[in-house]
Order: sequence, then structure tokens, then C-alpha cells
Amino acid sequence: MDETPGRGRWHWLRFFNDHVRLWAAMFFAVLLVAVFLAPWWRSYLGLTLDGYFPLYGQLILAGKIPYRDFFLHLPPLHPLLDAAMQICWGKSLLALRVLGAGERLLMAALLVYWLSRSFRLGPALFGAVAAVIVASGDDTEILDLYNYHALLAALLAGIALSRGLEDGQRVSRAWYLAGFFASLSFWMKQTIGLHATLAVVLLPLLLAWRSPESRRSLGPRLGRIVLGWLPALVLIGGWLAANGAFAAFLHQTFLDAASSKGSPLTLLVRPWLDPLRIADLRLPALLAIGCIALLVASARLPRREPATGRAEGWAPLLAAAGLFAAILLASHTLLHPIAERVIDLRWVQRIGVLLVSFGILWPAAVLAGRLWRRGLELREAQLLNLVLISGGTASALGFSWPAGEALAFPGLALLAALALEAEPSFRRAKLLRVPLLAAVALASLAVATQKMVHPFDFAMWREPSPEDSDRTSAAPALAGLRLGSRTQEAVDGTLEIIAKGSRPGEPIFVFPDMPIFYWLADRPVLGFAALSWFDVTPDRIVDADAATLRANPPPVIVFHQLSGGFLEINESYFRAGKESALRRMQEDLHLMGENYVVAGYYEPWKKYPPLQVWLRRDRAAELGIED
Repeated sequence: MDETPGRGRWHWLRFFNDHVRLWAAMFFAVLLVAVFLAPWWRSYLGLTLDGYFPLYGQLILAGKIPYRDFFLHLPPLHPLLDAAMQICWGKSLLALRVLGAGERLLMAALLVYWLSRSFRLGPALFGAVAAVIVASGDDTEILDLYNYHALLAALLAGIALSRGLEDGQRVSRAWYLAGFFASLSFWMKQTIGLHATLAVVLLPLLLAWRSPESRRSLGPRLGRIVLGWLPALVLIGGWLAANGAFAAFLHQTFLDAASSKGSPLTLLVRPWLDPLRIADLRLPALLAIGCIALLVASARLPRREPATGRAEGWAPLLAAAGLFAAILLASHTLLHPIAERVIDLRWVQRIGVLLVSFGILWPAAVLAGRLWRRGLELREAQLLNLVLISGGTASALGFSWPAGEALAFPGLALLAALALEAEPSFRRAKLLRVPLLAAVALASLAVATQKMVHPFDFAMWREPSPEDSDRTSAAPALAGLRLGSRTQEAVDGTLEIIAKGSRPGEPIFVFPDMPIFYWLADRPVLGFAALSWFDVTPDRIVDADAATLRANPPPVIVFHQLSGGFLEINESYFRAGKESALRRMQEDLHLMGENYVVAGYYEPWKKYPPLQVWLRRDRAAELGIED
């Protein structure tokens, strides 16, 4: 019988079975990620990060324009999305969590679909689930965050490119979609979106370089990519220009935001050199490099056309699903009590992240060599598409922190699938791939376990285990969330003091990174930036806001002390060891503290500094509050 797809007496049964397997793989991916999210997705409040995009959305709904009326370090699509969410569902953090959780499920299903264009479904499922879980392991995880919105749009751009490549030299609407989704990625986060756009443009250019057929279709392909990019530019850029904010948008997103992270040279080398220079990252980086070296020594990049699920059967698919089911069961029931008392597993999950930073260089180098010598076949072009999107988004995310878990998406999926399906270099070569596959599985296990220990830990505020989060806040915007006792007391107590100590429409000040209180209390921001943070807000704006603060002491200050060691670490990393404006602002606040009464004092988790709520003395006297 002819085994060619689409031929033979029973080809329709084969076609049906292939599609059932694909849908099953996508369903398993969604189910496994849902099990991963279920225990913790609404059982914490990221007090030092949650809420600042809903605040920006609220400001936009009040008629304020980003960049002109308040500082914004990235393009405005995420604040616009949060504004739309508040129009539809009101002031609800739970609605944003639902959006973020649903987005992770969609990312898992779409990544399986994309990988299935180049790999069997078993490796595709294994890689996709691992990538989503590890990418969700960041301590700063708040689910509804611009990184993941931008990554989803970049993923859709890659899928569109993949469909365009399968159409051969016929230039289809897939090229429009590639440009459109790349533009959405840019308007969510400029660094990820620029890398995604570069990948979308670079792929047809590279293919045309060695292929006369691709050269003839290059102009129409690039033209459709550009046309796909234009609608968002016209709509969003036009809105900013009409309100006199376009020049400020360019300055704040490309100069201010970049300068807050360090020099251009520092940004370029950070994703690859810093993991070897930073003590906490050195061991995970060396282990990741070792796993990659064994993979390179034992594997050759596939040359044949995509091996789809036609000859695969159900066993690899069920094995991948069963493995992750076991990982999630162990992390949710057995391991997290041990991890909480005995070991911090974050160094293990960092191995999975750093596999991408260093590992993506291998297929990139191999494909570059093949392109130079002879051009690329379809499967190799599809792999190059995966490499360009994965490598671009990973390097963009590495500008802030080279071990941020989000950079594992989608590159970790590609490396895992390659490790499972690459051609062996010699007999028993596949044994040398076991360390990399074990690292991927262990990184997933570590993330799932850590989320059951502390789902959030950023800027000296840590959330307890979801099992210890059984309180509800009195704030309507937090309805549906389960909080730890310390967090619930801090939030409700702070909001009560703000309500008594300030009047509607009267600005307050929050230091340094809890803008959620502006949003929850519905109080204006004193100053230009709602968030003063090292790698977000440049020193010139923090200094200007400090001058405004000194000149206009607000009735309420929400103050969270930054320790000297914490300041030194961030100044060394983001300011080349120079004094930061954030340190100067904290010193100003200490001097201003003489004119304030500490009306609220809330202990955080373990040894972190307390959250304090200060009332100006005249307002405290009106309320009968004394030190």
C-alpha cells in the first residue's frame, strides 16, 4: 500500500487518526498546565508587583495619556487591555488572573500545534508543557503580565510564519498575520516585539539568499509582513500622536527604560556572560552548558522532512502526559513540605532556563552552516523559524535578568524536542541526551514544587504557601482571591488608614513598588511615576518625583524599607555600582519621617522589612492618632 499521505485506500482513516492525536496532545497540554496552575493561581497577592497595570488602565479611563501624563516604561497595549478589562468586568484582580491563566493554557496548546509541524507529537507535548511550566516559575509571577502577552503574540507570529513556509512560494495571508502578531508583540513589550519582528523579517531574507525560488517571492512576502505590521502602528501610534505623546513614548520606552537597566554593552552581554559571573547562577549555568555539550556531541540536527504522528502511535504521547502527571502529583502532595523545610529549589529551575540561553546557539550555528553551504529544506526552514523566535525572545528577556524564567518559552520546548528526536551521531548516542531531558523534567518539578511553597517572592515581600492562604480581603477589587494572614492584614489595614487619612482626589505616595494601593484606594499618584524601580524607572524621573515629594508632603505615605544590602545588589547590577536615585529618595523619606506618625506597621514573611503606613502629623492629630 502506498504510504504517502493523502493516498491509498484507507488514507482518510490515517488523516482522521492524525488529527485525533494532535487534538489529544493539545488537550493533554491544556489539562496538565491547568493542574499545575490550579493550587496557586488565585491563592496569593503579589503586593510588590500586582496592580500597577490595572492602575495604568484606570488612569487611561480617567482621561490621562501615558508618557504625557504619567511615566510608562513600555508600549501602551497592556494598559489599554487592562482598561478594557475594567470596562467589561469592573475593578477585579480576579478577572485579570483568569485572563492570565487562560493565556497560559492557550500558549501550551498553540506550542504543541507549532512543534507538531516539525516533530512527533510525543516530543512536542513534552517540550510544550515543560516550557510553559518553567516559564511560569518566576518569583515575580502575577500571571497577567506583559512578558507573557508579548510571548503569546510572538508565538502566533511564528505559527503564521510556519504556515507561510508550508504554502511554498505562494504568498498567502499567513505572511500578513506574521507581521500583525509581531506588531502586537511589540506594542505589548518593545524588546520582545522588536526581536519577534526581526525574526519575522529575517527568515524570508535568509531563505531568499540561497534559493532563487524564495528570492522571487521575497518582495511580496516582505510587503505583506509590513502591511500586517501597519494597523496597530496606525491605531496606537495615531492615538498617541493625536494626544501629543508620541515623542514622549519613543523617549520613555527606548531611552529611559533601556538606560535604567544599564549601558548598551552591558545589555548585549548580560544574557550569556552574567550567568557565569553571578555566584547564584554559576552552578546552574555550568550544569546547563554541560547538558548542552553532551547533546551537541551525541546528536545531529534533523534533515528529513517533518516526521508527523503518522508512524508514532499513542505510546510516546501517553508517556509524556504520564510523566508530567507524576511530576505535578509529586510536587503538589509530597515534595513541597520537604522543600519548604530543607532546600530551595530555585537553582534547579534555573538550569531549565539557562539551557535556553546557551542551548539555542547550537541549532542556530548548525542551521547557519547549512544555509551557507546549500540552503535549507522545508523542515530546516521550520526549525530556523523556531530558533529565531525562541532565541530572539530569550535574549530580549535576558536584558533585565538572565535567569528570568519567562525566557524559557518557547525555547525550552524546542531543545527538549530536539533532544528526543535529533539523529544520533553514533551507537548509543541517545544516552548522552538523558542529562538534558532529566534537567528539563527536574526544572519542571522544581517550579511546580516552589509554587506550592511560595507562589510569589519579589522585592522583599514573600507570599506563604497556597495551603496557608485562606483569608479574604475586604477590598471589593480583591474578591475571589485567597490571601495569607499577613498579606490580608497589611492590605486591609493600609486601605483603612488611607481612607481615613486622605480625602478622595488627594494624592498619596507609595514607596517604592506597591502601586496596587493607588488602584485599590482610588487615590491619585503624587509624582510622575507610579512605580519607582531600578530596572524600570530612570534616575532622572525618580529624582524629579523626590523633589515633588519634598515640596508637597502627602497626607499618607505607604513605606516599605529597602535594606542596604538589597540596594547595593541592584545598584551594582543596574547602575554599575553608582548610587541610585531610589537610595536618595529613601533617605529623603527618612528625613521627612519626623513629620509623620506611623499609623500602620505590618510584619511580612520572615526577615523582610515591615510595611509601614505613615500619616502626616496634622492629619494624625485630626484623627486622634499618636506615635
